[in-house]
Amino acid sequence: MSKTRQKLEGILEGLGQRTDVTASAIVTRDGLMMASALPKKIDADALSAMSAAMIALGTRVGKVLNQGSVEQVLVKSEKGYTLAVECGSTAVLVALTNADAQLGLIFFELKNSVSEAVSML
Repeated sequence: MSKTRQKLEGILEGLGQRTDVTASAIVTRDGLMMASALPKKIDADALSAMSAAMIALGTRVGKVLNQGSVEQVLVKSEKGYTLAVECGSTAVLVALTNADAQLGLIFFELKNSVSEAVSML
């Protein structure tokens, strides 16, 4: 495992320790896994592909509806949230939470985690 991947996984593990994030990953914009902190029950390949698709669709919506560039995409589900945040120009940080997560704190910590990760990419 590369040093960069180890450092990125450390960022993701810290995010999970400080917040209600139950799983997280950093993936390329074309859907390849760079680093993750995922429980075994989550399909890493599916998460990677869907995360990239979420940001791509959000970017398209922003352009078509003249809303500007996308910063984050939030999907609220019955059991929780899936958050995808741009992580520089080449990557996406995706985080999964439970339904009663403190989103304000998570967004704050995501911003810090993204800043830290971008400095390594």
